[in-house]
This record gives sequence, structure tokens and C-alpha cells, in this order.
Amino acid sequence: MEIEKAPATAGDILLVRGNNKISWGLVTAQKTIYAQACSSHVAISLDCGAFIHSTSKGVHIDFIPRILSECRSDWRVIRLRSVTDKQRWSLIRSSNFYLGQDYNRKFMLPGNASSSFCSELAAKAYIKAGMNVFEEKDPSQVTPAFFDRQADKLEEWEDVTEEHRALISEMEAEPTRAQAAYTEVAASLRRLQKTNMKTEMLTQLALEIVESDAGKEEIRDARRKLESETKHKYWNVQGDDKPSDGN
Repeated sequence: MEIEKAPATAGDILLVRGNNKISWGLVTAQKTIYAQACSSHVAISLDCGAFIHSTSKGVHIDFIPRILSECRSDWRVIRLRSVTDKQRWSLIRSSNFYLGQDYNRKFMLPGNASSSFCSELAAKAYIKAGMNVFEEKDPSQVTPAFFDRQADKLEEWEDVTEEHRALISEMEAEPTRAQAAYTEVAASLRRLQKTNMKTEMLTQLALEIVESDAGKEEIRDARRKLESETKHKYWNVQGDDKPSDGN
């Protein structure tokens, strides 16, 4: 997936509001944070219409037409103005790092290493990619309203909604091709995680089988070397390290 030039849309933030009462309640609750709050959910663009977000299903990859089918038509997409190609690749990797986490139902309460809600996930991804866009704000305290404020101010961020509307129009014109491109992106990222998990499982098995301390250390050295060369890492597959706090 990583080629010479990063996908131009990687790291873009999709801001939506669902059609149900829960979404309306979330927007209303955020008015105390930002009076013009209008979004109940955010997702992060990867490539080819693939977005990663956190819902009741947990953190997963989804297709933008499917996401929008459950939302109001007044959605927006914003992009950090200063983001570089290198940072776009970092955002793809850092977003994918959280793939498979549970949904964090403790909205606005202290976060943890194994779950994220939608805007918390976006904040974590940007921090992990080296861009703390909310001035040291803890990710578990970042709600969709924080992104709404940036979408209204358009100082550090720019509105790229029309760019995404054009991309969606292209997808609608060639749905089979669009679905195939999305499926390939989503499948490749899922395969990377499964490969890492299998490697970790085999490493643990080898450590249990080998009895000598020298042999165990050789296995650990091999794993550390492999980890240093692996660009995609995951919250639940971190070798000798304990799970991070998500930052």
C-alpha cells in the first residue's frame, strides 16, 4: 500500500451526525463544549473511500458510502493544512494501530489502552503520528465538537468536503471498481494485523519450547529486530512492551 506518494486524502476527518435520537442527544450534550457543535461522530480517511472509525462494533475499517447512508446529508470533511506526505503515511499507520479495539463507552471519562470512542480515536491517531492538534488535551476528553470548532474556524484546517463529494460521485459512476479498491485497502490493512498477531503467537510458543536462557534471548533479539523493521504496529501486538495508554 505504501508507494512513492501518500494518498492525498489520508488523515482527513469526516464529521457527520446520525439520523437517530442518540446522535441528536450527543450533539446537544456537546453544546456546553462548543455552542455550534453539530456532529455526533468522526472518522479518519485512509484511501479509496476507506475510513477507520469507532462505533459500537469497535474500531474498524468502513466504506464511506455505507457510513453516509446512516447520516444526515450535511456532513463535512476537514484536512490539516500543514500535513505532509510523510505525515499522511504516519496517519495511516497510527490510525491502523488501534484496529480491533473495543468501543469506549465511558464518554469524556479517563481513557484506557484497549478502547476508544470516535473522536478519541482520531485524537490518538494524530498524537501517535506526531501531531497533537488539541494542545496536549487528553484524547479521552476530545469530542466531535472539538473538530466542529476547527471546521468552523478554518485556521489550521481546511474544508475539503467538495473534494470528497467528487470522489464519491466517481465511486457512484463505477461502483464495482470503487468497491474493489476499497476492499483491497481494507483487506491489506487487516492482513498486516493478522500477520503481526501470528508472529507474536509463534514467538511466544518458541519461548515456551526453548529451555535455555541463551536460546530465549536469541528469540527475543530476532523479534526486536523484526519489530524495528515493521512499519505497521498494533495496540495488542507489541512484543516485550506493555500496551501503551493510547498516546
